[in-house]
Amino acid sequence: MKKFGFTLAEILVTMGIIGVVAAMTAPVLMTNVKNQSYATKLRTTVNDLENAFSMAIAAEKAEDLTGTSLWNIGETSTVRNRNTFTNNLSRYLKFNTVAGNGHDFYPAASPLRSMNADGTPGVNAFYSANDIPFRLKNGAIIFYEYGGGQSATIGIDVNGLDGPNVLGRDVHNFLLMEDATINPNFAWTTRLVNNNYQFDY
Repeated sequence: MKKFGFTLAEILVTMGIIGVVAAMTAPVLMTNVKNQSYATKLRTTVNDLENAFSMAIAAEKAEDLTGTSLWNIGETSTVRNRNTFTNNLSRYLKFNTVAGNGHDFYPAASPLRSMNADGTPGVNAFYSANDIPFRLKNGAIIFYEYGGGQSATIGIDVNGLDGPNVLGRDVHNFLLMEDATINPNFAWTTRLVNNNYQFDY
């Protein structure tokens, strides 16, 4: 009777091929999973912020954010104005204040970096000394700056100071508009498509 089966050599070759394929695809799969978790957390963070600013409009019976205690606070580089903003915001959002400002918040050993078009980390970047940092309950760090006009800037680091600290990957820039909506500031790194954030990397 003829027996069918695989030789040890055939099994080892097959296992070797599977190992090579797994080694090639595992990093891509892990990156996709991490990017999806960033996108999900970014979406919930933006929703939380928009809800807080919308609550301020409703609670203070204003037409838009320009008529609330969160808007015309003056230059956010002064301690008094920073405290005014965080005290007013705490009525609508749970967060923890953190020391420092956007300019010196990232340590030199793990700087905030821009992102190249191919998705690799680029040159060092930084937030302004006027940015007010605070940490949400989900661990995301927010950098808020109002300098006057019809919008304020909001930076969101979805995983706090954990790496990679790259703009367009785990750190994103937004504009807070008068109507309490938060829109991507740099469309080449973050796009809102069908109410989902998609990253161009």
